[in-house]
Amino acid sequence: MTEFQVDLDHLLAAANTWEDASNALSQGAAQARDIHDSHKEVMWSMFQKIWDAQVSAADYIQNRLIEGSSEAHSIGSVLKHVASIYLEKDQNFANALIKLHGGQ
Repeated sequence: MTEFQVDLDHLLAAANTWEDASNALSQGAAQARDIHDSHKEVMWSMFQKIWDAQVSAADYIQNRLIEGSSEAHSIGSVLKHVASIYLEKDQNFANALIKLHGGQ
């Protein structure tokens, strides 16, 4: 039983790590948006193509970070769900064993 609980704890820790990664990716996406939205008032003249390329790169990065954040959140949610199901099944099994041995 102790080993099972340790495994559940590891599963929940992994879920929390994925959710932390999701938050970090969301923050990165916000920073990419800041790059995209910055310095719009500047007339870039001969550097306009370079600036446009940077803005396009920021858009691409932001979109990938948003996707990554969503997927990381999904993975964390699934891991938490799996852990709760395992815990519930383990508790049901333990209760059945207690009843078989004449306990409660």
